[in-house]
Amino acid sequence: GRRMPAEWNRRAHRALEARLRRADWMLAEGGSARWREDHALVLGPSVPVLRLARLFRQGAVVALARGRPPRLLILPPQGTYAASSTDTAGVKKYPP
Repeated sequence: GRRMPAEWNRRAHRALEARLRRADWMLAEGGSARWREDHALVLGPSVPVLRLARLFRQGAVVALARGRPPRLLILPPQGTYAASSTDTAGVKKYPP
């Protein structure tokens, strides 16, 4: 993805928090040496979480499962795939 202005990120994160009001999630922070931003660690089945990630223009998510290593799920570019409620086609998984 690309870095967005701070106010844009704050508005998007507030909208995400409103969507997550009944979900199991926790606030986190991440970024690089030059910038930081809030993250949401969302617990739940992969399909709804991936749909939410697409809605909020995320390029990837990290999937965690008990007893397994973390997996980076790279989402296809916006406009090339519209996720349905039962499909995760187009998602690249690392490690496979």
